[in-house]
Amino acid sequence: GRDDEAVAAVAFEAAQLFYHQDRFDDAAEWMLEAMRIWILVHGDFHHNVLASLVTLGNVYKQQGKLDKALKTQKQAVRIARRLYGDDSDNVATALSHVGLCLFQLGEYDGAMEKY
Repeated sequence: GRDDEAVAAVAFEAAQLFYHQDRFDDAAEWMLEAMRIWILVHGDFHHNVLASLVTLGNVYKQQGKLDKALKTQKQAVRIARRLYGDDSDNVATALSHVGLCLFQLGEYDGAMEKY
């Protein structure tokens, strides 16, 4: 059905494709659909939800929606910490995305803390 995990996987791949084609509105739409299904199937704390959030945050950053990107990347950090613990590479990567958003927002001290 429409809420099947296979549909989410296809939506995720479509979003990635649109992202790489600089079609950010389409990428956001498809990534939100993938994430909706994965949350429905697995709940909020799942590695696919984390991957969707990171990509969605990058889409928002490319669109110039930096506040939205920052909020999305912070949500990814919370999920990464819960899934993998503070000392994981996944958390470090998520924090680097937060740092990039803060840097682009001109919040240099905050950005340095995340890097």
